[in-house]
This record gives sequence, C-alpha cells and structure tokens, in this order.
Amino acid sequence: MAKNALTTKKTKNFRDITAILNNPNDRAKLQSYIDEVVRCKTKILDEQESIRGLRDSAVEELAIEPKLFSALVSLFFNNNFDQKKEEISKLEAAIEALQSNPALPE
Repeated sequence: MAKNALTTKKTKNFRDITAILNNPNDRAKLQSYIDEVVRCKTKILDEQESIRGLRDSAVEELAIEPKLFSALVSLFFNNNFDQKKEEISKLEAAIEALQSNPALPE
C-alpha cells in the first residue's frame, strides 16, 4: 500500500558543523541565529518573571488560591471555555455517580 504523502517523513541531509564553521558567511549566519535565539530566551525569562510577580500580587491582594488563579489564566489564554466546561461536566457526573453508588467492599 502506498504511504500517504502527509505522513511520510522527509529525510533531510544535514551539513557537518565543521563545514558551516569553516565558511565565513555561514559561520556569521550561525552566530547571528544563536545570538537572536539567546535574546529571545532572555526576553522569555523576563516575561516569566513578570508573570510570577503578577501571580504573586494577585494571590497576596485577593487571597486567591495560586492554583485557581493559574487555572483561570490558562483558561483565558487558551480560550477553551467550551472544552473546559465539558470536562468539568463529565467530572461532576462521574463524582455524583460514584458518590451515590459506591463500590461494595469485598
């Protein structure tokens, strides 16, 4: 059976690092990419620190549970309200069923 073109992995021939490092243009490009990624990662670390500070402020000022605050942030960030409501509904149904008819002891 023929493989689906979308699921077939494409093999890529990678260059040896020494070939890149020995070419001045490629070496400069590599260094530029590395520098830019390091800048991006530094920005991410700064933003993560800001997020922690905001969370800590919300917890302190509002006396909200950190876990609940983080769950609400994730809910709004992911914008998956309907999916989360469905998950909660299934969980509630399971809890009610298990509480009303617990398993018999052996």
